[in-house]
This record gives sequence, C-alpha cells and structure tokens, in this order.
Amino acid sequence: MTNDRLLFIEPPFISPQWDKKVTENFTLKEWYDSVMATSEQKEVLLQTGIPLDKRIPKVAQLVRDYTKQPVYIGSSYRTLEWDLSKGRTGTSQHIKGLAVDLNGKDVLQMIESSVNNRGELYQELKALGVNYFRFYDWGVHLDLRPDEGLSYDPSYKKKVVKKQNDSILVFVFLFFLFLFKKFK
Repeated sequence: MTNDRLLFIEPPFISPQWDKKVTENFTLKEWYDSVMATSEQKEVLLQTGIPLDKRIPKVAQLVRDYTKQPVYIGSSYRTLEWDLSKGRTGTSQHIKGLAVDLNGKDVLQMIESSVNNRGELYQELKALGVNYFRFYDWGVHLDLRPDEGLSYDPSYKKKVVKKQNDSILVFVFLFFLFLFKKFK
C-alpha cells in the first residue's frame, strides 16, 4: 500500500507542509488530523505518510463539490492499536485505509437521499469505488470494501449513544433503595 500513502513531508524531511492541498478543498493538515493513532504512531506517519487509498481524498472532494459547503473529515486512517484500545474489533475498513467519515451541513441528507434514489452522487461515489454507506446522526461513513451486494440498509440509522455516568445511576439506585426501606 506504499504507493497509496498521502505523503506529508517531501525531502529533505524538514517540516510538514500542512497547507499543501491534497484536493481542491482539503489540506494535508486536515487528513493528518483525521488519523486515529497514538501520538508516537502519528509521529511515524509524518515520515512515512498515511496509508490511505488514493481514492479516499477524491471521495471527500466529490462530496464537497456536491454540497458546495465545507465538509469535515471526522476520521480516515486508524491504526489497529488505536481501534482495539477503543474496544472495537479491529476489522474496520479505516485500518486498511479504505474508509472515511464525513460530516457537515447537508452531507448526511444529500448522500442518504442520493443512495436511496440511486442518484448522480451515488453513481459517482460508486464509480470511485465506494461500496458501503453507513449513516449516523453525526454524519456518514463511506468505504471501499469489495462490493458484496447490499451496501446500504435503508432501515438502519445508527444513533450514537453517549455513555451515561455510572455514578449517577448508582446514586439514583441508592436513593430509591433508601426511600423504599424508609417507607416500607
């Protein structure tokens, strides 16, 4: 996958060229910031580049072109160690450099509508190799996994649920236990 790395530093490897455009609207800094890795791993990536399929920036730019509004890269490449540290399975397409999470004004609605209608944006994303679409309340996950038939379940829209603070739950439980014993 070496040929598909986004390179951040060109010889003589003095300092990152953060303003360098990867596409018309996305800079190296935006892609670097979207990497999920330990700080040590990110330092290595400054020298080696991000192992990201070269079509992924094109996918993000295509979405940006359609929305005509800023699009934000939530996550691109993730290291296996980072993924596992978050309690995930380690099988994400992000680990292979084949996925991107995008959000921004109208991004979710535009892509979801195009997928449902098999519209122009959907067709262009498919032509770039996007074979999987997952919609969340925060945005959309797009990836280049091999086409395995159904790439989108229209009945599925995952909501991100924030973890509740266990201490509050314990307090509420103890409070009701106290009331129960007091008035028993």
